[in-house]
Amino acid sequence: MRIYTLAFALVLSGYLLFTTAAGAEDATATVAKFEDGDRVCFLGDSITHSGYYWEYVNGLYVTRYPQRKIKFFNCGFSGDTAGGGVRRLESDVLVHNPTKVVIMFGMNDVDRGAYFKDEPTHTTEEVASAKERRKNALDWYGRNMHSLVSTLQAKGITVTLLTPTPYDQTLQSKSLNDDGTDDGLEAMVLILRQLGKAFDVPVVDFHSPMNAIIAKMHEEDPTSSLTNPDRIHPNQLGHWVMATLFLKAQGIDPLVASFDLDAAAKVASASLASSAEFVSKPSETSSDLAIECVLRSAALPLPMMDTAYDADKYIGLTKELNQEILCVKNLPEGSYRLTITGSGFTGSLGVMNAQQLASGIGIGSKPSSPAQVQAHNVGAALRRKGDIMRLLRDVKQMEMQLQPDIDSGKLQDTAEAKLTYTKDLFDEYEKKKQGWGCYLARKYLEHISERPALLDEIEKIDQRVSVDAIASELRLRIIRTDAFAADEALRYEFSEGKGQRVDDISGSGNIGLMGSTSDQEGDDPGWTKLSDGKWGLSFDGIYNNRIQVSDAPVLNPDKRLSIQVHVKRTVGQPGVLVNKGWSVYTLGLNMYGSLCFLYRDDTNALYNIDSKIAIPLDKWTDLGVIADATKGEITLTVDGRTAFSHAFKGKGFYRQDHSAVDIGFNNAQKIDSFAGIIDKVIIRTDSTMTNNDNNKK
Repeated sequence: MRIYTLAFALVLSGYLLFTTAAGAEDATATVAKFEDGDRVCFLGDSITHSGYYWEYVNGLYVTRYPQRKIKFFNCGFSGDTAGGGVRRLESDVLVHNPTKVVIMFGMNDVDRGAYFKDEPTHTTEEVASAKERRKNALDWYGRNMHSLVSTLQAKGITVTLLTPTPYDQTLQSKSLNDDGTDDGLEAMVLILRQLGKAFDVPVVDFHSPMNAIIAKMHEEDPTSSLTNPDRIHPNQLGHWVMATLFLKAQGIDPLVASFDLDAAAKVASASLASSAEFVSKPSETSSDLAIECVLRSAALPLPMMDTAYDADKYIGLTKELNQEILCVKNLPEGSYRLTITGSGFTGSLGVMNAQQLASGIGIGSKPSSPAQVQAHNVGAALRRKGDIMRLLRDVKQMEMQLQPDIDSGKLQDTAEAKLTYTKDLFDEYEKKKQGWGCYLARKYLEHISERPALLDEIEKIDQRVSVDAIASELRLRIIRTDAFAADEALRYEFSEGKGQRVDDISGSGNIGLMGSTSDQEGDDPGWTKLSDGKWGLSFDGIYNNRIQVSDAPVLNPDKRLSIQVHVKRTVGQPGVLVNKGWSVYTLGLNMYGSLCFLYRDDTNALYNIDSKIAIPLDKWTDLGVIADATKGEITLTVDGRTAFSHAFKGKGFYRQDHSAVDIGFNNAQKIDSFAGIIDKVIIRTDSTMTNNDNNKK
């Protein structure tokens, strides 16, 4: 105990305040992981109150350890200091019966107004006064942080200290620059390290790593930062960096799961309570299906929401925390398209060669992975929980500002009295143009009555995500393909079997939505299970019975276009199969049931090409068109054979940006509607076809 007393006295005397960060000793204690039954309070100022780092930590624990029941509490308080944390410790933190408390103060303790640029321009008295204020601020910070740690430890609560985040005093911003503030925050880092050593409490350093990242960001762009333009509050990228640093300090395994497939031995293995098994065996001669297997994981990847992918660049978030690895060895040489299905969603993992697959690829963090989509849905629920918590902190802060008047007897402790009193405060704040006071008073007036329902919603979210975060079984398909088939602008195979969207497994990301709105409606196409166990979509010829695909550059042909549609026609009426805009290109059936193609050339002239070959009813037929202005020809195909050839008019296609592509299109006159079943759509345009040519060279 004597050692601690001496160390802390030295801090308060200022002995350590002007040493360098490199000379300070780090705390030796490790950061305890959160375990089943833990109740974790994040205690801090506005960076916690309105921040996200604790929400992202919550997201990892829910997805990585879905069986653990852990409660997270936002105990941030905007504008607060360590001294304020001491004062509200009983009523705002201990009331939650925490097992662990994570503390971050400093940005408001440092007395930013005591720091300024160009010290020589100030009088001797001003400089002396500022230095005294700085020292006093650091002394009080040390005393109050000491009080927080000692009080919590005495109650058997595990404490983790976080160093303050940087004040970006080198950012190019119009905000006032209290230059030198970050030096004061660095001195606080030394105080925390000494406290950590004395109390055997872990200290997670945000300050130094974030400053290093900010320096690199400023080299590229002096207006970019991990903070908002106010220099004080970390932005969302900053909060991802904070969460990553915290989780790394807890020793979270970077590996979510790994799957190893041996195509030659026909065996599969997995790690971390995961499993993999072949559904079908690889074939060296097949040009279609190479491998299909089932992957099962005990965990989901961390939801990569907001600016999480930006954090990959600066702190390697995926590498450090979010690796889900697939390794496929002993495949025949060639290129392969990977698609993966789960949670009612099919996504493309891209096209790669056998050597790349043997080296191992990351699949969990890809936006197109169903595991990431499932994790993203969990993350969206947690974002709602975080938003509620931030709102409740606003209400709580206003409520705590009323408490002194209640204690003094100036204000009755009744709901009606507090509402009336707060309304008067709001009017007063508004007259004085006190924006933050107006904000808090308004939030209190609007939401105090909703607090029980909002707390109940948080409980329901926690219950729901504990189920939703259990990883779904994934079905992986590795399709061996030649270079042309690998390079597609859009490919739908409708393997989802349910839902309002169809997913582009070409890797181009052209998602299709059913009908005219995102809601399920009676005029949407219908899912149909086919005799071979696969799925298709049935179109009944009624208005808006279609799939809408948002415009994308890859869907706009310049000189070359290829469309292939596999259909079973059930009604003898005209029907559009694939259409972009006002007949920029349209593949369909005319009133006689024959395959036709409409297009607009580069002068906006419209042409109609009719094969005069009727497509049979109730029979699966492969229909297509290859239109190539560079060769000056258009070829209509039926079941892969040429049905009709025609000269291409003009020098290329008319460009109509921002016009959607429709499958099973209906126009305003409610005619030209295809009636039947479609189970495959493939579109290629110049960019994809050119890639093919280059690959073949």
